[in-house]
Amino acid sequence: MNEHIQNIEQLTRERSDARTALKEATAAIDAALTEGMNAATELDVILTNTLHANTPLLALWKRARHVKRIPRKKAASAKAGSESSEG
Repeated sequence: MNEHIQNIEQLTRERSDARTALKEATAAIDAALTEGMNAATELDVILTNTLHANTPLLALWKRARHVKRIPRKKAASAKAGSESSEG
């Protein structure tokens, strides 16, 4: 019986550690995405200012600069809210 209890406690710790690692990894990904988007925004300003007199290149840059954004915040918030109400 004690062995089963110890196994359950170990599995509970491992699950908790895995959840913590997942949260940390997600936060690191979000930070990297934010940093990348900030760099892209800064590059956009630089190139827009640099190319202002070259209409064809500026138009090409405006088409090329578009970055699709994945709507993560709302989904993550909704999921976090449901998880906190479960536990």
